[in-house]
Amino acid sequence: MKYLRLKDDFALRGWDKLPYAIVNQKTGRAVFLNKEQFKALKLCDGTKENAQAASLPEFADFRRMGIEQGFLEEHTEYNGSGLKDYQRYKKFDCRYIKGIQWSITGKCNLKCRHCYVSAPDCLHGELSFKDCLHIIEQLESAGVAEIFITGGEPLFRADFWDLIDILIEKRFAITQLYTNGLLADDKFLAECEKRKLKWTFCLSFDGVNCHDWLRGISGVEAQTIRAIQRIKEAGHRIAVSTALHGGNIDSLTDTFHLLKSLSVDYWKTSQIVDTGGWKDEQAKNSISTRDLYEAYLRFIPLYRAYGMPMTLLLGGFYYNLKNIEQWNAPLERFDGTEKMLNQPVCGICRTHLYLLPDGKILPCIPMCGTSFEYSADNTLKTPLTEILKESSEFFSFINTRIRELYEKNKICASCEFKLKCGGCRAIALQNEHNIYGIDTLACYYFKNNYRSKIENIITQVK
Repeated sequence: MKYLRLKDDFALRGWDKLPYAIVNQKTGRAVFLNKEQFKALKLCDGTKENAQAASLPEFADFRRMGIEQGFLEEHTEYNGSGLKDYQRYKKFDCRYIKGIQWSITGKCNLKCRHCYVSAPDCLHGELSFKDCLHIIEQLESAGVAEIFITGGEPLFRADFWDLIDILIEKRFAITQLYTNGLLADDKFLAECEKRKLKWTFCLSFDGVNCHDWLRGISGVEAQTIRAIQRIKEAGHRIAVSTALHGGNIDSLTDTFHLLKSLSVDYWKTSQIVDTGGWKDEQAKNSISTRDLYEAYLRFIPLYRAYGMPMTLLLGGFYYNLKNIEQWNAPLERFDGTEKMLNQPVCGICRTHLYLLPDGKILPCIPMCGTSFEYSADNTLKTPLTEILKESSEFFSFINTRIRELYEKNKICASCEFKLKCGGCRAIALQNEHNIYGIDTLACYYFKNNYRSKIENIITQVK
């Protein structure tokens, strides 16, 4: 007799208001179930006594779903011990958060002019190994499944591999590493291989002949290019971010050709925001929203003419998967129907949060240096499970719905595009010092009908 068993990489989990879930411990992805589905799943434990019950006709649809979604597999021999200890059901006393982007250090080997966390001045310092272990315990106690590692420069931390090994041992999905790449030498890549880590390396490259100026050290551009080549040769995915300003906006074409030649998998551009180290540079090197969007319009035909060779994200303006004709604009977050009013004001921060090098928790990195940071909870003082309680001020914000936003923002509530937009809370906070204020980038996009402009230039390319 064949029977179904939960695969080894999956575990049974639950949170307040979401009590039934399966978590893929390789990716951090959770599949949420209803009570009946979860009842069926608990029978798929590999034991003989449950195999017959799990095969009942009433569970047929669930069995089919489990195979299609990849969390159940067929076996012919029984496992008398049932599920492994780490797979057994655990319910966390807080609301659900999938992942954390964790700055494990505020130190860096570069002097970037626009650093969110002001790493050149080591503004947020670096926690002790003991404090980092406490944070890992906090993440574990809240059921956080996915970790993005960032800094400062995370590889600059002396006990980097000690922390990574603990995260691996505790079965966190470590999916992304944010690094400038300069310390990702052959020895480092060999350590990745030894641990079977095939994470996405997220590197910054700020334009051909422009990278050195923004990163503050001469010769870094050539070193970064060599790092991308080295990492790709080792079999890892590469995601490149480009921070745009008045001095490098004209480098998009040359940068595209370079990144294409390096077989970069993903390229994201974004306008530098007025926070962190950029506060002193912003007035001299800013770029207007109009100039930014017009530069994007000029660039899109080139990207499409070359067959969309990497996944591309031009801020919230334009998103295109690799080699796929269809595109979308992330600024157009919703479908124009009133059901969007019940959506969170930010879908990302509802599932992924940012942890500063000093232990403070924020909805996202661009809120560094804002009033939100100054009043933020610190996980060294307040348990993460308390911060993520339904009743906490922090969770109340990240769980705010668009309907509540429009109650607080009458200008956006009266806008003709209100059922498609929603705006970015970090941009509103930076520009207006009001977390429920106006996202000027989104406003400019909608009010100047950029969707039609993008469609027109794409039609011309065809």
